[in-house]
Amino acid sequence: MFSQQRWAEALVNTMGTQADEALQILKILVSWINKLSGSTGPGSAGSGDTMFYNVMSGNAIFGEIPARRTEAILKTAGSLTGMAGKVPYEGASSLAVLMIRKNCFRHSHRIMDAIQNLLDRNNKTVNAVLESVNPPDGIEVFLIEAVKKRTGAEKINLEHKIRPELIGGYRLRIGDDVIDASILSQLKQMETAMKAGLNRGYFNG
Repeated sequence: MFSQQRWAEALVNTMGTQADEALQILKILVSWINKLSGSTGPGSAGSGDTMFYNVMSGNAIFGEIPARRTEAILKTAGSLTGMAGKVPYEGASSLAVLMIRKNCFRHSHRIMDAIQNLLDRNNKTVNAVLESVNPPDGIEVFLIEAVKKRTGAEKINLEHKIRPELIGGYRLRIGDDVIDASILSQLKQMETAMKAGLNRGYFNG
């Protein structure tokens, strides 16, 4: 059974302090392999000279021959860029090839997300998203401290997104947790309460 967590642990445990650099390289390699695989496919010009399959058509890239060809291409690319032999590049390229060999390349983004989450936990880092109608006016400083106390994290990566539909207030997303202090949320709560009151006859004369 596929488990992105196991793939993430394999890279992080193998790379140690160089895991973050290996992840950044892996993101580049995955994007590059996707573009390469999409350039030729079954029935297309030159498809007889390649064992890659078109990801965009829904066919997975997998198998021993595609894995070997990918490995050869990445070794050549590593030599040309001067990255060959460097631990992060070798770790990232080996993982990319293994994903193809094990028919898990289609899960590459889930694997990379799991690696990032594992690195964040190890580094006591939390990613949070602040949503509000207007740009933050200083409340982000308070929220960062609040998130630190809530999660025990030492570093908070706070992203801001404009959400006019909130009307006012803010909504804070910390992983799967949501703290909704928006006017939109308050109005919805009032609406729910009023409907419940009507159903129970509280407003009947």
